[in-house]
Amino acid sequence: MTPDSRTRDPLAGFDLDSLLSGGARMRPQRIALSDGALDAPSALTFADLDGFVSRTAAAWQVLGMQEGERVLIVSGARVAPLIALLGALRAGLDVALLPDGCDANALAQAAQAIGAVALCAEPEAGAHAFARLLEAGFQTETVRVLAGLDAEADGIAPLNKIAQNCAPFNRPPGLRKGDIITFDDEGLPCFHSQRTLAAAALDFITRAGILARSPILSTLAPTRFAGLIAGPLAALVSGAPLVLHGPFNAAALINLVDELGPSHLIAPGALLAPLALSGLLGGPRLTSVTLLERCATEAGIEAHQRPMLPDSSRPLRGPILIDLLAIGEQAAIAQARQRDGAPAPMGASAHSLNLDGISLTAVSFQRLSDQDGARRIALSGAAVSGVNAHA
Repeated sequence: MTPDSRTRDPLAGFDLDSLLSGGARMRPQRIALSDGALDAPSALTFADLDGFVSRTAAAWQVLGMQEGERVLIVSGARVAPLIALLGALRAGLDVALLPDGCDANALAQAAQAIGAVALCAEPEAGAHAFARLLEAGFQTETVRVLAGLDAEADGIAPLNKIAQNCAPFNRPPGLRKGDIITFDDEGLPCFHSQRTLAAAALDFITRAGILARSPILSTLAPTRFAGLIAGPLAALVSGAPLVLHGPFNAAALINLVDELGPSHLIAPGALLAPLALSGLLGGPRLTSVTLLERCATEAGIEAHQRPMLPDSSRPLRGPILIDLLAIGEQAAIAQARQRDGAPAPMGASAHSLNLDGISLTAVSFQRLSDQDGARRIALSGAAVSGVNAHA
């Protein structure tokens, strides 16, 4: 190892903005993002996506957002909130994420917990399109901007429309790389550096065998650690197209799999048996299937019961099955299953990455004993986030 390799950070250029800008330079006409088929009119190339993100970054500045301030975005598995997220990061903002199902009180509590300056969401169904946004904004003293996506309403700044009239944002050298904030099951904010998320995504695509040529089809909203690293981050790191499917619809998902060709499906573990019974696991339509399960703490990693196939056999031509175990909002550990579909031991050995000749430990599993003799696992490594590390 040379002195230079000891001091150089191989993950330094793996923030979302650098990854997107690099994709726009290297593969401008390849599809980057869609919430339908890759040939759908709404599908965006890397160049298209980079342009939308650049103008959205400028729109955040038009709305008065300053470097280091925080925006809270309500998001489902759709394109518009993801563009708002990437634009805010390009503008040097911190971005917090909440799932679609949150109500006005949950939105207000989250905004208060992080000192959000802006709230952003798509319109709700019904006559009052942005009722929860207005109510939450009224309850939160720090909020001065309410932004809407793909719709206009009184009191709501139309972010997309403003972006259409903006010149592309030129990110100045030295602009900070914002944090991404998710919320755990208790509603507590968890802060993640983009470097950590990128390391987790690199570890995931290595374990799942994801390459640029096959699309990633995600049913997960990119609002929590696992959904982020297995969706937007995995796509930007690998160069693969990202197709978002939400809200979930079984028939539409099967049709989308047929339209995409061999792809990498990201889905909740509870769908394993239905997917098997549908026939999707019996042929070459899927390259891999990643099954997300959640575990509150590291203590349950080894004992966590993972979903099983309805029977013990399946064709060898079926997709690789990957377990993705989300440990709170701290980490998401990927482990390929055996060829018969049986789960492989989780946490048996450390996960390592090799970048430009530099070896990094992505996830390390340290087995400890408490004073009462109970065994537990402590996680560390470049892909493990320090939950509630700062405010």
